[in-house]
Amino acid sequence: MDKRLIFLSGLFFTLLIASNFMAVKLISIWNIILPSAVICYPLCFVVNDLINEFYGYKTVKNVVLFAFIFNAIIVGLLTLAAIIAPSPVYENNEAFRLIFLSAPRILFASFTAFLASGFLNGYVFNKIRQKNSFLSLRSAVSTFLGIIVDSFLFITLAYAFAVPLDNLMLMVLWQILAKLLIGVALGTPITMFIVKLSNKRHLQEKSEKL
Repeated sequence: MDKRLIFLSGLFFTLLIASNFMAVKLISIWNIILPSAVICYPLCFVVNDLINEFYGYKTVKNVVLFAFIFNAIIVGLLTLAAIIAPSPVYENNEAFRLIFLSAPRILFASFTAFLASGFLNGYVFNKIRQKNSFLSLRSAVSTFLGIIVDSFLFITLAYAFAVPLDNLMLMVLWQILAKLLIGVALGTPITMFIVKLSNKRHLQEKSEKL
């Protein structure tokens, strides 16, 4: 049993599911309005790169697909819970429904953006690895492209026709910049550190067995 793969897959699922529901709430950072999911969603690309580095693109595709399926199951169950009539003693039903029924379009946008960016991130990372050995390059480029595609798809699908076009493009821009700050500026060094630490531990374990 590969505990590392189990941990990374679980972390990926957790970050994705949390991001989808955090996206319902908008926050303001330096007067810039962003979905609160910007706090954790870029880390999905970091975990994506780690899985790709350790286990290859085929494993990444499986993890992304399973994450999508599990996420859809959770959304379906929570939607069902929100639709079912509440007990007379339950006083928070409207708040519950507001969270889990108010954003089907946002969840659809998130799902679509996640699948496109997740597969693209893994594909680009794998292609660069075949031609270049620099981990920092493939991590930064794959995350950069994944974030651009994800941000554009999510914002346009979630808010098209709900906000003016110029504001929509501005939202896309700020979303990209915020995610790049976390996903590339912080994510790439984190990826390199974890890979280096893991490889060092692997060498130690291998030498102990000899």
